[in-house]
Amino acid sequence: MIRIKNIALIVEADSYLPLAKKIGNLLSENDWEVSLIILKRSGITLISERQLRRFGMLKFSLIYIDYEYVSQNAQWACKFDAVFLGLTGAAARDQIKLLRRGLSEKYCPVIVCGFPGVSYYKQTYGQWCKIKADILLFNDRRTLRNYRQFCKVFGITCHNDFLLGYPSLNAMAPQPDQQKDLVYIDQSILPKSYKDRRNLFKKIIEYGEKNKFRKISFLARNQIGEHNLHPNEVECHISKIVSELLDDECLNIEVEISYASPEEALRHCSVCLGITSTVLLEAMNAGIPTTPLRAKGIGGAFNGTRLFQLSPMAMHIEDLVHGASPTLPTSSWKHENIFYPTKSVEEYFAFKLEKIISLTDTKSRSRPSVVRLPNWVMKFICRLFDCYFHRSIRTKL
Repeated sequence: MIRIKNIALIVEADSYLPLAKKIGNLLSENDWEVSLIILKRSGITLISERQLRRFGMLKFSLIYIDYEYVSQNAQWACKFDAVFLGLTGAAARDQIKLLRRGLSEKYCPVIVCGFPGVSYYKQTYGQWCKIKADILLFNDRRTLRNYRQFCKVFGITCHNDFLLGYPSLNAMAPQPDQQKDLVYIDQSILPKSYKDRRNLFKKIIEYGEKNKFRKISFLARNQIGEHNLHPNEVECHISKIVSELLDDECLNIEVEISYASPEEALRHCSVCLGITSTVLLEAMNAGIPTTPLRAKGIGGAFNGTRLFQLSPMAMHIEDLVHGASPTLPTSSWKHENIFYPTKSVEEYFAFKLEKIISLTDTKSRSRPSVVRLPNWVMKFICRLFDCYFHRSIRTKL
């Protein structure tokens, strides 16, 4: 009798849900049992039922566990063949250490880690924290290339990396332009301050009016009252600021706040704007002219995420207001940066996962050997790499 394998998808924030869904669906097709574990901190979850429904996660077996329990006890993982850690860098690092030390080699599950969507430009430390996972999933060619450059400098073997692609990138087919809607994809902390967010939203409305869009749809990431991994003050929530602008201005255009899924939001979209969302890639993939905006970051100058840095699409909102037009990515940029998921790659991931599980001696798993330096030193070194990658890497246009 063949034993059914099982995996725990441990997720703390909504940004990891698309990847968790991808892995869950893929392994379910291969007759795995899939459990979705939502972590709570002090009794509070950062993922609402609305978000679970939005990403189609309610079909999996759902378990809520306190983070304090998971962070201090490795025994919960004994019954799983594999675990996916949808956690931030430091939390994933601590959990990997706990599982390795707290369980005998015989009962330690295969550990899979990944990254949430289009990452903010501070990426290297998060990669370092997850470097000892059995499989480390990457979303795009550029991020994987940067990771391998970092490993090469330190003489680290990186046989555990795996390029799976953005989970939702092939989910949308190009749509005919039946309407002329402008869609802005919001990130709750980019920009962060009330002043910067208000100025940006005001200019987006100005751009929409100038170009006679039928409607402007501001796609919010979370509702007021929903907890978030990157919380912002209520006064900075997009719905509150846009409502204030509507009260203060006499507008000649319809404006709405949307909490729809990306597929619904882009259905009648003719131009898509945003800063660091995977939805921007989905829009590009659907043939929608898209502009990744250069905007102020948490600590000042930001100028866009690393993936879009110096790409032919990235602009300031002022450029659009003054007449510049959103574009589609060039074939060379897509080739250099984007990896489109294929069925064969997904099947190979499932095969690789089962192959690692079949190893009776888990010490033979191909984990990177890493240098041992104090955490604060590595954090500083990783920050230097981020600055180097963000400022000096050039995309072939």
